[in-house]
Amino acid sequence: MIDLVDNNRLQRLVSSRTALESFGPSTNQPYLILDLDSCDGLHKIWLTDLPCPVLGVGKGSLADACDTVLPNEDGLAPILTNIEKAPMASMILAQHLRASEGQTHEDALTAESFAYATVQKGPEFLAWRKNHPEQPKPKQTPENPLTIDIDDRHLQLTLNDPDNLNAIGVPMRDALCEALDLALADIQFSRITLQGAGRCFSTGGEVSEFGDISDPATAHWVRSLRLPAWRLARLRDRLHIHVDGAAVGAGTE
Repeated sequence: MIDLVDNNRLQRLVSSRTALESFGPSTNQPYLILDLDSCDGLHKIWLTDLPCPVLGVGKGSLADACDTVLPNEDGLAPILTNIEKAPMASMILAQHLRASEGQTHEDALTAESFAYATVQKGPEFLAWRKNHPEQPKPKQTPENPLTIDIDDRHLQLTLNDPDNLNAIGVPMRDALCEALDLALADIQFSRITLQGAGRCFSTGGEVSEFGDISDPATAHWVRSLRLPAWRLARLRDRLHIHVDGAAVGAGTE
């Protein structure tokens, strides 16, 4: 049975000295669900301090303090299942999204890399790696995983690994970063177009490469140097992305 917190119970939780410690990973309450229709807006700051996802059902003044808001209880079950499977990753995700809400895209991506590095050495990810030691290797990647076409002031980039659904492995990532660096350096390109070859835009990061780097600090350093997303953010005024098919994970980014 789903436990919705109404306004009276919320008041009692806020007044309890140990309320924060009773929520989050390794507790019996890895999330909090608010009945928004019955809650007033007095405790927004307290809710954003909780070390767990805050879910809201209905409408109300506390909706802005929730990490996820649903019109009714129908969609809650899969969300709660995922949080219970990975409460630590869920907490980190919620905290990162709260913290990055007022940041620039570029700063938010740096913060995301810190969060990702933390998750990669957490017990949940390590358990996943233990149970999935051998990820299937991608099919042979093309010699040119990114095609570049220049027409006057138009730079057209095409993710060119359709057999692997344009998964972003190291070769494609590096080629994309180099092409975007060219666009950043040359303001003559007034239009940059990004698209994917085949039936899928991109399924995101190449799964077989997840966790390959030995430590999270080095992984963050590599992302700081070789992250297409912050380059795309800098180019957003000239950028046009054509999405055909799935866009997942880093493909969405």
